[in-house]
Amino acid sequence: MSMLKNALSIAVIRLLKPMVRILLRHGFSHAEFSELAKLAFVDIAENEFHIAGRRQSVSRICVLTGLHRKDVNHIRERLQEDSVELEQLSRAARVISGWHDDSDFCDEEGNPKALPLEGQHSFTQLVKRYSGDMQVRAVLDELLFSGAVTENDDKHLSLVSQAYIPSASEEKMIQILGIASSDLLNTINHNLQRPDDEESRMQLVVDYKNIPEEDIKAFKAFSEKESLDMLKRIDGWLDKRASQDNEGKQTQRAGFGLYYFGNEIESVRGDKQGEEHV
Repeated sequence: MSMLKNALSIAVIRLLKPMVRILLRHGFSHAEFSELAKLAFVDIAENEFHIAGRRQSVSRICVLTGLHRKDVNHIRERLQEDSVELEQLSRAARVISGWHDDSDFCDEEGNPKALPLEGQHSFTQLVKRYSGDMQVRAVLDELLFSGAVTENDDKHLSLVSQAYIPSASEEKMIQILGIASSDLLNTINHNLQRPDDEESRMQLVVDYKNIPEEDIKAFKAFSEKESLDMLKRIDGWLDKRASQDNEGKQTQRAGFGLYYFGNEIESVRGDKQGEEHV
């Protein structure tokens, strides 16, 4: 095995270990995972690895993926029939952002106000302004369920979280798993194969291995505050561009992500470099 393939194999195992933990915890078998892997291999091989100017053939897909013709034909039929699309993350995050940044819903010091459900500068008005056509009750139920919002004795609603984290909804966290992991890997893939004349995408990390345990809690709080402050500024910048009249303009998806990590690093046998990093 070449050094590059060996490094790729180690990277794949390291990527799969956290995923397998989640899959096994939810009763997801290897056979089910294998079928999804086949689907992804055929989808990418057909749409991204064809020869320029030629229609992708089943034979070439078989060569690229190592799958049998029968499997490839079956998966291609499934891909054409299924309308599987990534669901958008809840717009609740935009509601919270608007609650923090829009002066109509903040006090004189710039802090989010407790809002009535209806009326002028109300929660209903906030949702309609920042959540498009989402039902007000659905957004409220989600924010109450996630713990981001509480209802006061006077029936006013108070924001108690700076960010929307659907910790109470495992299904939504699984959706985030798919989207956020895909975004990170697509950024890495872009940087690996980009032409010299194309800009790289930001991919940075800060990693220290000798932090005293008594400082970890303080670092977590510090990093969260700094990250939220920066994300609020980035969100405000993007929101202005997304909210303006873009009719007739070419648009695309863009964003920026941050994450915190702790002691975990996946060890893989034979990875001396990885062992040095533990």
